[in-house]
Amino acid sequence: MMQTLNIGITLYNGVDEAELGVILGILGAHVRTLEPAEKWEERPLEVFTFARTRASIVGLGGLVMTPHYGVASVPEPRVIIALGGKDSAKAGRDPLLKAYVQAHRQVLLCGVGLGAVLLGEAGLLEGHTVAASAALEPSLWNYHPREVQITPLCHTPTGIFAASGQAALLAETLLEQFFPHNFSTPDHALSNPQKA
Repeated sequence: MMQTLNIGITLYNGVDEAELGVILGILGAHVRTLEPAEKWEERPLEVFTFARTRASIVGLGGLVMTPHYGVASVPEPRVIIALGGKDSAKAGRDPLLKAYVQAHRQVLLCGVGLGAVLLGEAGLLEGHTVAASAALEPSLWNYHPREVQITPLCHTPTGIFAASGQAALLAETLLEQFFPHNFSTPDHALSNPQKA
């Protein structure tokens, strides 16, 4: 029996809802291409959002969203994706959200753009290799990563980090890692990322 891949995506006020839409679109489309659900004892992939509580979140562009879960009731994830946004540093310092992600440091940690800052503020970038834009690279060193690469994507055994604007690349990389027989990577998608 295949274990369900639970992917939790962080939400907080000011989160980039465009990154969320891209990731949900790619992962959701993939679920529909898998074998019919009746062949699975459990769904192969569950993607959900979580925040400090289930209170509504206002995204960077003004979209109002309700998280699937507050941190007190989140299903056990195997992957956590930290999205970027204008208040990512503040979100990483929030006591409830910070305690939750710190308690799950053993899962595959993923960040898109300023999502790396959220993880850094929570104390989780130390020892990781992260991807960043040239503009973000200097501030990420404050969190003591092993390396910061100016590249679209860095993929290591403990994390996948994508630069701003590379949410699709992160989602495709996740699918390739966990569903290699079901996911065919477009030729253009993984031509540039570097495995650290």
